[in-house]
Amino acid sequence: MFLVSPVLEMAKWEASNTHIYHSTRNTANDLRRPSGIAHHSKNRSHRFLPHARSSHLPIGCNKGAVKVLRQIVLDYCSTITGSSFTRHEALTSYIQYLLPKLRFQPPVLSLSQKECDKLTSMIMVALLPCLHVNRNTAHSIIFGPETYGGLSLPNIYITQGIDKLKLFLGHLRTQDRTGQLIHIDMTYLQLLTGSGNLFLNQPEQQFRWLETGWLQSLWAFTSRYSFNFLYPEGWIPRKPWEEDLFLMDAFNKQHIPINHMRILNRCRIYLQVITMSDISTADG
Repeated sequence: MFLVSPVLEMAKWEASNTHIYHSTRNTANDLRRPSGIAHHSKNRSHRFLPHARSSHLPIGCNKGAVKVLRQIVLDYCSTITGSSFTRHEALTSYIQYLLPKLRFQPPVLSLSQKECDKLTSMIMVALLPCLHVNRNTAHSIIFGPETYGGLSLPNIYITQGIDKLKLFLGHLRTQDRTGQLIHIDMTYLQLLTGSGNLFLNQPEQQFRWLETGWLQSLWAFTSRYSFNFLYPEGWIPRKPWEEDLFLMDAFNKQHIPINHMRILNRCRIYLQVITMSDISTADG
């Protein structure tokens, strides 16, 4: 424990329209040296890291994170392009050097498959020639298992999806604070879908009218590979009457355009209704 003299550490904040000035009293002579701190928009992404050399880690919204991840990939591609790496060295550089960098932050982001495929395409253009493989080789061969004649290279989208799934299941099982927040988010998303079945067990493509987020990106991954979940603690709405219908399930069967589905769902949430009986009178 340290005791700091108030004479040395007195501070005064002065705000203006464009800057915030922090005036410190460094000595007993009351020497004030204001330093400007610029205002930043809340819509921008920033990296709040203590050391400049750690700035390669993406912190913030997806847009800023994708930009940083893309720069990591570009630096790697420029390094191995035209290098004298052997096939083993090139493969080791991809698995042991690049993938750990790319796997650090994506599990807590909501990267889409399209964004991951763009990064993968950039890597494969530079990596495959070092592996003595045609860069136009089908991805089913590059990422396919060795059992079926593939190269079995790790895929960025699948890797981050598995890491995200481990994060999701691990927190739900331990029921820590993050697990409780995930449980709340699942309940909220179940309410937004307006469906009578657990949303994770339904095709995500039928609910593209929902806003994107972390849980939605996990849902898209598990839906693509036909995962099924059993979560008894999760909240699922029930039909108050026999032969009743869930409104959003009924709308989905009509193949209504996404924009119209989004409007219908917002109206449903505003009216606080889920089933057909909620908007019907006793006489039908």
